[in-house]
Amino acid sequence: MDLSNLRPAEGSRQSDDFRRGRGHGSGNGKTAGKGHKGQKARSGAPRPGFEGGQMPLYRRLPKRGFKNRNTKEIVGINVEALNRFEDGAEVTIAALVESGLVSNPKDGVKILGNGELTKKLTVKVTAVSEGAKAKIEAAGGLAVGESHEEMYHILDVTVPHLPLEKPTYLMGVGTPANILEAVDRGVDFFDCVYPSRNGRHGHVYTNQGKRNLFNAKYELDQRPIEEGCQCPACRNYSRGYIRHLLKAKEMLGMRLCVLHNLYFYNTMMSEIRQAIEEGRYKEYKKQKLEGFLENDKK
Repeated sequence: MDLSNLRPAEGSRQSDDFRRGRGHGSGNGKTAGKGHKGQKARSGAPRPGFEGGQMPLYRRLPKRGFKNRNTKEIVGINVEALNRFEDGAEVTIAALVESGLVSNPKDGVKILGNGELTKKLTVKVTAVSEGAKAKIEAAGGLAVGESHEEMYHILDVTVPHLPLEKPTYLMGVGTPANILEAVDRGVDFFDCVYPSRNGRHGHVYTNQGKRNLFNAKYELDQRPIEEGCQCPACRNYSRGYIRHLLKAKEMLGMRLCVLHNLYFYNTMMSEIRQAIEEGRYKEYKKQKLEGFLENDKK
């Protein structure tokens, strides 16, 4: 015998496929080996956890259970509660305590996704749920993590030391402006949920900046999301109709916004590649960033 054909020693294991109660001649008839009466003769006995009548282990243990020394108690706050802050404010744990939203922050504060947010805020707390982060960013704010300026500084410091023959990847970025700035600093490719996540909240990206189709000013607007855009959403539907779909919670409205955003991002990346090849990226970036500010000026 070797390791390839190990098996139990002869006679150490016995098959339990013997058919019970098949008469005296079978050697296991009548009571089928259980004997006469008593607890062990009954079906289902002895039940798991039974210790012969003494107090079982599961009843001897403390009722409160065990305390994990590594457990942290996090206080949850819904994103709609942040509307009491002024537009452009920085929301920290200290600010939440001062405002009365949190009386005792305990081991940390997490922002949850219930409700709607209408203020542009910079939120710096222990944690933010995916739903809350989407709503904070959709309102033009920033949730957790570093500011855009800090991110650009880190890229300025690190990218020059990366190997030129290998592509540089920046994870989780970002807005069209973020991508333009990162490309200027040597980043080659990205992955980001902005186009789809913000699209599901009615926020669409254009060359004139971001538009929130939930705004009442688009209710009767018969123009496409962006005039001149060749995506299926812009060629077939108006801002007013897409807003109607979003307000009615029709899935098509979210799909059209996501479709437009993905088309916009893909088109912008194609333009970036072309501008780099033609040696005019600085000019392209300046023109693009100035265009993004148009909606903010209105």
